Order: sequence, then structure tokens, then C-alpha cells
Amino acid sequence: MDPAVVAVFIPVVALMIPITAIWTKHRQTIERMRLEAKNQKRAELDEVEKLRSEVKELKEIVYQQTLAIDSFLMEQRRLGGGASGGTETEVQQRLSINQESRG
Repeated sequence: MDPAVVAVFIPVVALMIPITAIWTKHRQTIERMRLEAKNQKRAELDEVEKLRSEVKELKEIVYQQTLAIDSFLMEQRRLGGGASGGTETEVQQRLSINQESRG
């Protein structure tokens, strides 16, 4: 091989080494950022799912409490305890709204 050609290739090869290292480091950084974003999104979705589960549980508790209050009011009325009809009507309305939202 001609010494002039070898003389040109030596600096080119010498410059390719740091360029390759910089490019490789950049790709690693990009992939790390992409992985962190994916993990953060997964964590956020898990948190949203937990919140949905808690809201569902709270709705069920409220529904059960509404049924208990309604049963109590009906028992009071049956025994003549004086529960007002307006309060019972409000409970019935709440129950029907709750059942519609669950359905």
C-alpha cells in the first residue's frame, strides 16, 4: 500500500474512534431516557388503577351504608318511630341514582 494513503487513513481512523465513542454514549443515553419514561408511565398507570380500585370500594361502602340507612328508616316507620316520609323518599332517590350509576 502506498505510504501516502496510509498517512491519510491514520488520522481518519484516529478521529473515528472518539466519534464512535460519542455516538455510542449518545445512544445509551437515549435508550436510558426511553426506559425511564416507560417505567414512569407504567408507575403512573399502576397508581391510576389503584385509585380506581379505591373509588370503586368507596362507592360500594356508600351504597351499603345507604341500604343500611334505608333499612333502618323502614324499620323505624314500621315500628311507628316517626321517621319522616320525606327522609325515606330522599333515601329512595339516592338508591335509584346509585343503582343507575353502577349499571
